[in-house]
Amino acid sequence: MLNVLFSELPPLPIRKYARLVGVVLFALYLTACGTNKAQTGKESYEEYVARMLPLSKVGLQQLHRSGTKSFCFSPASINYAMIAVRCGATGASLNELLRFVSPVLNPEEGIDCTLHVSNGVWIDQGLELDKDFTRCLNYNHPTTARPLPLQRNPKASADTINRWSYEATHHRISQLVDASSLQGAELVVTNAIYFHGKWQLPFNEKETRAEPFRTTHGKQTIPTMRMLASRMKYAESDKGKMLILPYEDEDFEMVVYLPAKQDSSTVPPLPRPTFEELRTLYDAAQEKRVMVSLPKFRIRSTFKAIPLLESLGIHAPFKPSKDFIRMTKQKANLYIGRIIQAAEIEVSERSTEASAATAIIMVRSAMPVKEFKANRPFMFMINTRGLYNPIFIGQFNGN
Repeated sequence: MLNVLFSELPPLPIRKYARLVGVVLFALYLTACGTNKAQTGKESYEEYVARMLPLSKVGLQQLHRSGTKSFCFSPASINYAMIAVRCGATGASLNELLRFVSPVLNPEEGIDCTLHVSNGVWIDQGLELDKDFTRCLNYNHPTTARPLPLQRNPKASADTINRWSYEATHHRISQLVDASSLQGAELVVTNAIYFHGKWQLPFNEKETRAEPFRTTHGKQTIPTMRMLASRMKYAESDKGKMLILPYEDEDFEMVVYLPAKQDSSTVPPLPRPTFEELRTLYDAAQEKRVMVSLPKFRIRSTFKAIPLLESLGIHAPFKPSKDFIRMTKQKANLYIGRIIQAAEIEVSERSTEASAATAIIMVRSAMPVKEFKANRPFMFMINTRGLYNPIFIGQFNGN
């Protein structure tokens, strides 16, 4: 089974990994896109794109669910965390994750672009990680693994995980989990992604000025970056326009989709383009002379991912079962209880800086629960050091 998992997870040098689809309503998402550079072995470009589609579609689906508020998140971070979870999966959960999880991405480090990826696994002090599970985790990506008092002291455990997130996201995400989100946790899988890219054609800071921006509630004034006519990839249709902004490292780009202009002082909620509509515009983009005005902005978002994944057909990992007994030496009956992500993006005249951290919280399948419902007269005792030294004793009859 481990050989199957390993063969499914080749590290891929993915051209144009960060398909950061920004919309003028500030609803952006990070997702992955493939090109011919990403082929491995005998896999065709079409086959590779088919494997990457779930990552792109999960991004678009969450964008549609975000409503009218500014929002950002990282499908790639969820993907990395789910790859780690898949190392310990069997049965129906493994089958669903095999269909959903996309190939892993290669981190990069350079003068003009940085992409850092970090993984962590945090296990309750009463359990031990299975050796095969640990080996699979580190095959895919080097993974921090350490015990924490998840059950005994969830607050201290949350503080440790948050410190890890803060460091892994270059001091961007300091609050990923809290004590309440770790209630019942036996094991936590975390991922962090940090991206920093310098524009190939930077905006002139002296040209940035406050300009009107139309929203669903009316007009507001926000700082707007401006660029004189420059050659960039551009496409348009009757539904909207697309601009592709390159970074110094040509493996990365920002794609901005701007819906068609409305003749009113306010705009309706962002239209919901399909992935196929976006891909048609993207494939049709050609170099044009374009004058660009783009808001300078910063977005911070948090969300819970299980409803999103369920809408995409992932169900088994969220139900009590024995599908994850390979994670621990004790063969604990774990399942995914919560998935939390925090993300941030900042777009400025010189660069884009984005980060996200994801926590998959594994809980134990519940043991049979006994009921104690005191709805009739009962007695009580307050003792010290056992039943034989009562300090108080009495009964309650409802009056």
